[in-house]
Amino acid sequence: MNFLICFAATVFLAFMLKTPRRFIIYSGVVGALGYLVLSFFDSSVYGFFLGGFLVAFISELLVKWLKTPSTVILTVAVIPLVPGMGLYQTMSFLVNNEYYSALLTGIGTMISLGAVALAIAVNIFIFHFAKIRRV
Repeated sequence: MNFLICFAATVFLAFMLKTPRRFIIYSGVVGALGYLVLSFFDSSVYGFFLGGFLVAFISELLVKWLKTPSTVILTVAVIPLVPGMGLYQTMSFLVNNEYYSALLTGIGTMISLGAVALAIAVNIFIFHFAKIRRV
């Protein structure tokens, strides 16, 4: 059920961002797969890293097959990995003057976001290095 909900959310976001129609289904599947990996690890930092790595890896694999830059798929597919609840809780704690709780929640959220960004960067580095080595 989570896969279908995540797929639908990613597809609707792709429509809102005016992603070309032929890439929307691919973006939805890749985003939902990344979320499944994240939920398998109970939203831990490892889950965020592995989910981001999977999304970036599949996006890079689709480059030659779909003849499009990986960012077309990656931009939409990474959205389900954004820790929205952590961001919401951080802001809620700040509004209610609970600064210590806001700090703890905010740090955890930023670490999760950093894990996704690091996974994407590592993946792009690996693919770029492999492309250079093949020549």
